Amino acid sequence: MNAKQINLTLEFLVKCKDISKASQLVYEGVLDALCEETLCAKSMFDCRQIKSLLKGKVCDEQSAKKHLAKLFCTFRSDQVDGFKKEVFTSLMSGNFPQHKKILKKGIESFEASLSDVEAKMYMMIKTYIDILCESLEFFMIFDTKKQKSIEDVTSYATKIHSLILKHLLYEEERVLLEQSLKQLSIVYIGIYYKSYYEN
Repeated sequence: MNAKQINLTLEFLVKCKDISKASQLVYEGVLDALCEETLCAKSMFDCRQIKSLLKGKVCDEQSAKKHLAKLFCTFRSDQVDGFKKEVFTSLMSGNFPQHKKILKKGIESFEASLSDVEAKMYMMIKTYIDILCESLEFFMIFDTKKQKSIEDVTSYATKIHSLILKHLLYEEERVLLEQSLKQLSIVYIGIYYKSYYEN
């Protein structure tokens, strides 16, 4: 696992001007939270220097996210992916019961069956989960000595939870989803903690 490349790619998403504002704010918050946990540090490199150090592997937001996904693949386990899929499927079945049968056919069919209002709700939940899981993966990857406690992980995840709500949801959406997303974060914390620290 190349933690240095991951650190630089995260910094790229924070420092470069062509990154969408919402993404930049979220990744900046993730980097700050990781630094507070003393899991990584901010370098003095600017965007141009980071591009050079990463040897052309990133040039914009899309390529940086693809590069992170590729690096994360060596960290992710089939067990964690299985648990995440199980939780996500259960969550979608509970939130969209009228589409439960379609969900069994696959996520593409499920997404295509949603109304505009349902699709908006689905994307908010999915975006929250994607960012939370990626943030937890940053935490685990940088904690190479496995020294952090469940309290440390929970404190970090709580910061990320607040960060996502602040930058990606409107106020009325936050009121509607905050508590249920908070409970959902606890489930994902458990999945990652057990997989990384207890195995």
